Amino acid sequence: MRGLVAPTYVAHSGDGTGRLFVAEQAGRIRVLDPGGSALAPWLDISDRVEVGGEAGLVGLAFHPDYKDNGRLFVYYTKDAASVVLSEFRVLGDPLADLPALTSERKLLEVEQRFSNHYGGQLLFDATGHLFVGIGDGGSEGDPDNNAQRLDSLMGKILRLNVDGAEPYEVPPDNPFVGQDQARGEIWALGLRNPYRFSLDRVTGEMWIADVGSRAREEIDLGRAGANYGWKQVEGSQCFVENCDPSKFTAPVWEYANPQDGLSVIGGYVYRGCTLRDLWGQYVFSDYGERHSPLWSLRRQGDAVTRGSVAIADAGALIASFGEGPDGELYAVDHGGGRLLKLQPSSAAASPDR
Repeated sequence: MRGLVAPTYVAHSGDGTGRLFVAEQAGRIRVLDPGGSALAPWLDISDRVEVGGEAGLVGLAFHPDYKDNGRLFVYYTKDAASVVLSEFRVLGDPLADLPALTSERKLLEVEQRFSNHYGGQLLFDATGHLFVGIGDGGSEGDPDNNAQRLDSLMGKILRLNVDGAEPYEVPPDNPFVGQDQARGEIWALGLRNPYRFSLDRVTGEMWIADVGSRAREEIDLGRAGANYGWKQVEGSQCFVENCDPSKFTAPVWEYANPQDGLSVIGGYVYRGCTLRDLWGQYVFSDYGERHSPLWSLRRQGDAVTRGSVAIADAGALIASFGEGPDGELYAVDHGGGRLLKLQPSSAAASPDR
């Protein structure tokens, strides 16, 4: 599906319609009905979104009860030095083609000194809590040590109860609740830029792709209270002198930067029916200079192996993956302005979805 401008994310609303929603970096969201041939306008917040480099509208999630309450959440850069988590609510029928929306309700605004490493992933878990990925605040080497500080929300994955008090409640079972000088919102720390992470729809396990710095790109398994080591370590290797990697949660997979890639793009554990050989494998990519590879990880106990994914179209510059309501995987081509559906390489279908 062509016609997008710098798409950054694709999601479904879980309302039984099968619709897909694509976020564009400039602050627009477009919707595609099942079997549709065009992406229609749906939400435009470009008047408040700063765009450039990593900045823009980068996160979108629908409340688990969206069909009944019409609530959706977005994550965007307000300017080069702040990121915003906000809620909008559909007025009237949440299934409307072009809904009227309430005014913006800001849940969280995080200021940072530098104009990169914003994070951006939003997703709900099975308990209805919202996970939020925030980068370390930018620059080279996390100069403020944000990722290791428990008094900072940067370089973290947060877990919020958006159904509680205003603007949200901290779940009492979050791992750092009650710890002196720690922000209770924190679920995991020691991350450089957790731009994309996902939950396996069968096991509930979280897979985190953390964008590296000078040498390593890494994929981690999400654990409450885990410290993934940045900036002490990058992947499993020391980033600073005299570090001890054994103190931190090691990645399940890592690869060399720039030898094998530049910026890891996290995907999903495949649970659809079209790509049967990929069932149970984690599909991910890398945002390179020309086009993105497609890889998979197969995990059997402690053993993890990487393979290549053969699909009908492999010429995209992938900025993000998305999962349809049926478990099929989609990707957005940031450079080519396309929404792609992952299909077997033997499929006769064109890359236009």
